[in-house]
Amino acid sequence: MNNKTYLHHTAIQVKDIKTSVDFYVLTFDAKVLHEDSTWALLSLNTETKLALVLPSEHPRHIAIVSKLASAYQYEFEEHRDGIKYKYIKDPSGNVIELLDPDSVDSSQ
Repeated sequence: MNNKTYLHHTAIQVKDIKTSVDFYVLTFDAKVLHEDSTWALLSLNTETKLALVLPSEHPRHIAIVSKLASAYQYEFEEHRDGIKYKYIKDPSGNVIELLDPDSVDSSQ
């Protein structure tokens, strides 16, 4: 069980997943951790991940892994990859995707 809080990824909206993945791989030597027709997760280095999402699928957001947030008893949903999440907003309206640390694979 992971008790630390950390930024898992930043998600930006793109027009086309494949075209955007190709750009980030070619331009920044990003490593593809996951890719399908609706989203991709890229690693820019060992600590920096970027999610590319379609506007119809996900909002722009930051994803934070936090055992402390999990303690608030949010009703988590589950992504196709098995990671449990909950979208919330901060007081300024910024979208935060809370990730349940018990469901996050350390390699992602």
